[in-house]
Amino acid sequence: MSETIKKIIEDVLSAGQFPYDEIILLPEEIDTIAWFQIRSNDSNRLIGKNGETLAAINHIVKKIADAKIKSDDKTTSLEFFIDVNDFQKKKIDNIKTVAHMMAERARFFKSSVNVDPMSPFERKIMHAYLAKQADIQTQSEGLGPNRHIVIRFVENKDVI
Repeated sequence: MSETIKKIIEDVLSAGQFPYDEIILLPEEIDTIAWFQIRSNDSNRLIGKNGETLAAINHIVKKIADAKIKSDDKTTSLEFFIDVNDFQKKKIDNIKTVAHMMAERARFFKSSVNVDPMSPFERKIMHAYLAKQADIQTQSEGLGPNRHIVIRFVENKDVI
């Protein structure tokens, strides 16, 4: 499946006349999400303003892959992500840092902490990062652009 997705990425980049040097499948960074890294000397064109072009490339590739792969195998779950020169990895590392700080704040005050609104993908990263912590629960609340995560401290006698 990863070779098929890599070929779709190559086709989309060629059709959009985006310059790139190579496409690499990296080890899973987040749960079971495949991570494709595009290396390019002209990353600004691939990333765009605030990552908008990269988000569009991700969206287009996912739609094409859904149509192609799911028509061949209805049971396959497509979870992958495209990055350019570690642009998104740096954002994800920042989200993990914020998640850690907010969880520590919830622990210290033994209460709930609201995180600023974020995209569905960013919320998914934060939920996954904090899921392994027994004394912390996360929940998404709000609608549309105001959807955010609430991090709750849960009294747990097993945690020392």
